[in-house]
Amino acid sequence: MKTIHFILIIALPIFSINTAYSQVEENRNEKLVRGFLKSIQTPNWNFDTLSNRYILFRSDESPQFSKTERKVIISFALTYLSMELNTVKFDELIIRPYLKADSSLQKMFLDEETKRKSVIAYSKDKLFKRYFLLEDGKIISFVTFQQGKVFMLLN
Repeated sequence: MKTIHFILIIALPIFSINTAYSQVEENRNEKLVRGFLKSIQTPNWNFDTLSNRYILFRSDESPQFSKTERKVIISFALTYLSMELNTVKFDELIIRPYLKADSSLQKMFLDEETKRKSVIAYSKDKLFKRYFLLEDGKIISFVTFQQGKVFMLLN
């Protein structure tokens, strides 16, 4: 019995610290996505500002696309997302970690690690929904294909 109490005394603080860290990370991710969406909601957003603050944009050349081509592709995706946001009441957007979102929204083909790195923003009526893949405090994808089931990496 003493062993169980000892284990509980040691395990409980560790569990609490892990839970607190998880909550801090969730809040940080929500703030990142909300700030990003707020920034592109206006028609005068700037690619360089967005990429410095929110998007992980690798400046090195890629075998598939040059830096300029990637910038154009991402700019088109940003423009489309900006137009989509005009149909939504921004203050009513719900932003959740992928694993904590409603099960009807968890439709992507993702491995467990990618699920943990993903966030979804959606409207109450779920007509607007956008998935985000995050890494190191930046967005590495907000574009999906195959009816929203797979992320398209932007770099």
